[in-house]
Amino acid sequence: MVNEKYSKNLAKTAVKIGVNIQPDQFLVINSPIETADFAREIARAAFNAGARDVYIDWKDEKFSQIRISRASEESLEEVPDWWTSKLEEYIDKGAAVITISAKDPDLMEMVDNERIDTNKKALNLASTDYHKALMENKNRWCVISVPTAGWARKVFPEARNKQQAIDLLWNAIFRSTRCNEKDPIEFWKNKDSDFKKKAQWLNEQRFDKLHITTELGTDVTIGLPEDHLWSGGSEIAQDGIEFFPNLPTEEIYTAPDKNRIDGHVVASYPLDHEGKIIDKFAVDFKDGKVIDFCARKNEDLLAKLLKEEGADSLGEIALVPYDSPISDMNLLFYNTLFDENAACHMAFGDAYPTSIKDGTEYSEEELAEKGLNRSKIHTDFMFGTKDTNITGITKDGRELPIFVNGNFAF
Repeated sequence: MVNEKYSKNLAKTAVKIGVNIQPDQFLVINSPIETADFAREIARAAFNAGARDVYIDWKDEKFSQIRISRASEESLEEVPDWWTSKLEEYIDKGAAVITISAKDPDLMEMVDNERIDTNKKALNLASTDYHKALMENKNRWCVISVPTAGWARKVFPEARNKQQAIDLLWNAIFRSTRCNEKDPIEFWKNKDSDFKKKAQWLNEQRFDKLHITTELGTDVTIGLPEDHLWSGGSEIAQDGIEFFPNLPTEEIYTAPDKNRIDGHVVASYPLDHEGKIIDKFAVDFKDGKVIDFCARKNEDLLAKLLKEEGADSLGEIALVPYDSPISDMNLLFYNTLFDENAACHMAFGDAYPTSIKDGTEYSEEELAEKGLNRSKIHTDFMFGTKDTNITGITKDGRELPIFVNGNFAF
């Protein structure tokens, strides 16, 4: 059964480290109905920390499966005005946002891709300003996860029963979020110092490009924008307050130059996209664009993803050491929050404006001119392996090792 002490640690960490809730601030919790007990635990932690009020937006993925399968095509293209207004009000109130990311990776397997895509596009369009505010750190936000039955059985198919699978997943989450530590909040504060040291070193080098290779076949050169910034761990919101967007996190990341990506990238993990698994896939880039791709499973879904505006280029390159707690568990979580923190990864689509100096002050057009990819999607996929080698190359041709055999070289 779930360890109540560790569960309370996770809720408190999400509130105090994740979104760093401030006195008299609103908190929004996006929660699957299956994680209702934990959402309430977050609410209690937020009120204890001085939150003015807490709102919970409940999500029901099983109902979503029914609706997307059976609703009229026209209705899947429609989003009520009240739904968009609600999101806008959250932003206007300065609310912090905690999202519990926990879904059954197989639930949408038999649902028509076209219907899923139609509904997703409508929701993305209706929530453009909301997601832009979060991408620009106007509001503090944090993504965490706790088990659901369908997800747990996917990660631990060998478990004797549903409850054992859930217990095993809880334990994996506690380990990766360090909520089994005596003081997880203090742990993340200390770990943040290491993130900052690595990001500072990378920023001081002013690399012009990266050369990345793995034995799986990845061999790609990724240009970096002139004013790029490496970040990791906590970030600074526009109100000047620190927060952790992801718990757990193991990555140091920046944005590529969308016009200077050339080579071959082989995924090292399956990609859970729109409730379906894209597996054994690879992409080829030339002058920043995907020019070819293949996948052993759901190649048609990968093709659709890459046809999204801006999805045929990259918005993120993230460095994650192979020797890290999540990687050491040797688990496939089928959940990007964990899998992206087990391996180096890239993201199709949008770049974070905070990945260049003064990025939040630029318009969309100015960000694009600076080399940042613009898109309504941001989809991470993993390429890192135990033999990943990454070399940083400066404009004058100086080369320095960043990764050697899967781990930081500095």
